[in-house]
Amino acid sequence: MAAAVPSWLATAESLARSVAAEARSVARGRTRGVPRPVHDDGAPPVPLDTPIAVLVWNLQFCAGRSQEFFYDGGEAVLACPEAVRETTAGIARALATIDPDIALLQEVDACSDRTQRIDQLGPLTRALGLPCWSDAPYFQVRYVPYPPAQQMGRVDMRLLTASRFGMRRAVAWPLPRLNESWLRKQFNLRRVVFESVLPLADGGELSLLNTHLSAFSRGDGTLGRQVQTLLEHLDAFSYGELRSASHTVVEPVAPKDTDVDREILRELERAEEHFTSGGGFVGAHYFIHRWKGHDIPDAPEARRAALQRLMDGNRVETYTVDGKTALRLVRMSLSQRLDGVVEADQDTIETAEVKLPPTIRKRRS
Repeated sequence: MAAAVPSWLATAESLARSVAAEARSVARGRTRGVPRPVHDDGAPPVPLDTPIAVLVWNLQFCAGRSQEFFYDGGEAVLACPEAVRETTAGIARALATIDPDIALLQEVDACSDRTQRIDQLGPLTRALGLPCWSDAPYFQVRYVPYPPAQQMGRVDMRLLTASRFGMRRAVAWPLPRLNESWLRKQFNLRRVVFESVLPLADGGELSLLNTHLSAFSRGDGTLGRQVQTLLEHLDAFSYGELRSASHTVVEPVAPKDTDVDREILRELERAEEHFTSGGGFVGAHYFIHRWKGHDIPDAPEARRAALQRLMDGNRVETYTVDGKTALRLVRMSLSQRLDGVVEADQDTIETAEVKLPPTIRKRRS
């Protein structure tokens, strides 16, 4: 029988792994998403005319309710194996009974010491009986040397998203972390927004966002920063029906509300300068709902209508960045844009032939 690894050695190895992971994160950019494996058995796309049942459930790592854990003010660190098995089996029965089309689960342990190395991913995915699923770790440390009296040891906690419909890809996007020392961060949670992309029956895509925000930030502003990041994801994934297509244009369509359109053009140009200088882009939903302009209307509907007129007149176009819909000016001189003059040397130029949707939709095409 192999000798147990001393806790100090496991802690040192865990710290070394965390340092290496931190270095890789810095090298590739902290806000870059991490692709996750997808289990897809060739399920059909999401229908557009059928109600869909969605289940969201935080499982508290199937530890049961018989113990009060240290982070809630109690003393328990490790759950007893009987409680873990009984709770996992009970949750599995509930999942099978509910039989959702889509399940978004949080706090699913995969062979953690605190839950006696009992795997929960297998039993729960089998109980759901859904053909497509993916998971993302957000608390994965080889050894956590805390609390001092009885340490947590190995932790591997995940988000799990399962679907009755096809799943094209999954990406874990990092969230802001707690405002604490660098050393503590190496043994703490690395929360994410877990995006799973499902195909729609009309050829578009549906993005599911599964997340678990910080509950113990102690007023350091972390929760607010995480909510802001989540809102930015919602902004980026909205207005997915916008796209530019090749279309023959003889003359530009004259705007019906010239003053508003002129100001929208100026503000969009200002927004482009602001965001692209830092390597970013102007999200459609962000510009319509949240961009603070000088002389443009505050009402989103008025901004949307003006943008649609400018798209119809080949002044503004859409494009995608990492699958997200963005806006930009059609490149010509400012006087040409404002005066409605389009000089085209070719037979075809780009314009938009898809209308802006009347409501925000978490959908991309």
